[in-house]
Amino acid sequence: MSDQQILRDEVSFAHFINLLRKKKVLIFAIFLIWSAGAILFYWKSPVTFKANSVIRLGSFTKPVMTVPYAIQAMKEQKILSDAVTSGHISTDINTLKIMFESGAISAQNIPETQFIKITVKTSDYQSAKQICMAVSQAFVSYGKRIFAKRKEFIEQQIKELENKYQFYSRSLVTQPVTANIISLNEDLLNAEDFEVTDIPISNGVGERAVSERRLLFIILTGLIIAVLFAFIQDFMANLAYDYRKT
Repeated sequence: MSDQQILRDEVSFAHFINLLRKKKVLIFAIFLIWSAGAILFYWKSPVTFKANSVIRLGSFTKPVMTVPYAIQAMKEQKILSDAVTSGHISTDINTLKIMFESGAISAQNIPETQFIKITVKTSDYQSAKQICMAVSQAFVSYGKRIFAKRKEFIEQQIKELENKYQFYSRSLVTQPVTANIISLNEDLLNAEDFEVTDIPISNGVGERAVSERRLLFIILTGLIIAVLFAFIQDFMANLAYDYRKT
């Protein structure tokens, strides 16, 4: 780098420092007003509360229902109707549908498990908690009915196989029949019914629409804008001065 270039850089840096000193009141005033507005915007931003519950899907050797089917079934009219009537919530079915569509109510699988996590977001935690439990319990009641039917079907299969075992007790086919009976009994023994395994019980912590990180970014942006405004004003003043000289 040449000596002339170094001198220009030093002059430019010195000019920058002098400008900050000369315009410090203006920069501080703009930054202060901007920051006050940002903080006011932060405190006025809506607060969202979340309530979560975890549902275990029923299972035998194979799941009673798949996770995608369970998530879709949760939004059906029958379950939402049960949630409204048996959950004792003031929210109607159409509102619950809109909440599902907007993401205010969401259901997602906990990876590599037969568990579904339901999340409800509202401006009031008690409301979020009540809706979360109403939807969870309505879905679990629906699942328990399916589980009971599947269990009844397996028990009927066992009864039929036992009758066959009695009939063929003296023949060579008793071994596969016995194996099937043992397998179905083990299926019943290891079966897991639908259940709400985790419920929202704390008071919940609200989340603002504007996060603290975003607030910090907005404030820093205000500082940059204040400095940029000071530079522009200084440039315009110098331009006007040069124009008057000519």
